[in-house]
Amino acid sequence: MPTAGGAAFSYTLTVTNLGPSDAQNVIVSDPMPPGIIFQNVSVTGAGAFSCAGPPVGTNGVVSCTSGVLPASGTATITIVAQVVPNVASGVRTNTATVTSATTDPGPAVNLTSCDDASVGENADCARQDIVVTAPLSITKAGPATLCAGDTYTYNITVFNGGSSTALNATISDQLPLNTTFLNYSGTGAFANSCSHNGGTPGTITCASVDIPSGLSTLDITVKLAPGAPSGALSNTATITSAGTGTIAVGTSTTTATVNHCSDLEITKDDSPDAVLAGEDINYSITVKNVGPSDISAGEFVVNDPTFPPAGTTLKTGTVISATGFNCNGTTAFPCTATAALPVGATATIKYTVTVNANFNGGQPGGFVANTASVAIANGVNALDSNQTNNSSTTNTPIGPSADLSMSDRSGRNLLRVDLP
Repeated sequence: MPTAGGAAFSYTLTVTNLGPSDAQNVIVSDPMPPGIIFQNVSVTGAGAFSCAGPPVGTNGVVSCTSGVLPASGTATITIVAQVVPNVASGVRTNTATVTSATTDPGPAVNLTSCDDASVGENADCARQDIVVTAPLSITKAGPATLCAGDTYTYNITVFNGGSSTALNATISDQLPLNTTFLNYSGTGAFANSCSHNGGTPGTITCASVDIPSGLSTLDITVKLAPGAPSGALSNTATITSAGTGTIAVGTSTTTATVNHCSDLEITKDDSPDAVLAGEDINYSITVKNVGPSDISAGEFVVNDPTFPPAGTTLKTGTVISATGFNCNGTTAFPCTATAALPVGATATIKYTVTVNANFNGGQPGGFVANTASVAIANGVNALDSNQTNNSSTTNTPIGPSADLSMSDRSGRNLLRVDLP
């Protein structure tokens, strides 16, 4: 029956003295074949044999001695051995011999095969058919969600479900687009046997490795580009060769949903800081992407819900100036981004209003209040990680203005007073 690499089995040696005399100083010798290691030895029957083998778990010679094996006496020696896990398949032949100080009248040793031994010969052999049992399965895991710009780790596990080592196996992982390889670490077969090919993003390969029974793991750390597109990001690890093993599960894919995670910060400024009724206010709205992800066109919206502010009108002959936005053309909010906003970049919207001449009934103490806000658009794979800086308000003091004059009946100006 075939024996799998890594499995234990037994050799049974039967030593018989066919007589007519007692056999003196009997020695049984059994060298273990290559790839077979010793575990233990026991003996029963006649002769009071004493046995010893090499250190447990090593290859060597098992030797048993007896001072006297009586005529017609039989001893049975059982050797428990094990096939080393990292052995190639094939036949191993084990030959045992017995000698004695007493003359042996039996036939000479004539072993041309293990089937040739005849009764009375003092040597015999056994063939052991060694097979490799190493079914390999690969599993890949990673984050379910990511932000563009994140650093994260893929976890690869290869399970050898057999007792044998899979010799000269190879696994590979072509890293996904928009990632940059940073480092890797492994255990078991992958502790010191993998490499990155230096490409961008490149491929990790663990070539011609010996994969023992159980689990071997590989962790690969990459950085996702801040400008990576949102949506699904898949990556597959593959057993490209099982070597002397077999492939049970040869590929594994993990898929993450990439979001654009951007801290959008908005600031609204007025110029000048105070005006008179009838004068202009220049507004400037600035949106900054604090990161960590670039944000794409269509993924954020700027709003100015009171545009134009109460008590004002859009200055005659002007429009909303907003490069990289669509503000319902150029005349009204909200303004939807039509260009990407990379990490650290800003985008600006400007417009000018004219304060009504009779603002606040001409009374002092009035001001124009105006608030602008920024938000992620609906239905996109984007997130704003900090919403405490998504709005900004300006309060512009407005002073009353009056142009009073006095004239006589001829129309001459006698007095002109400008207020305030």
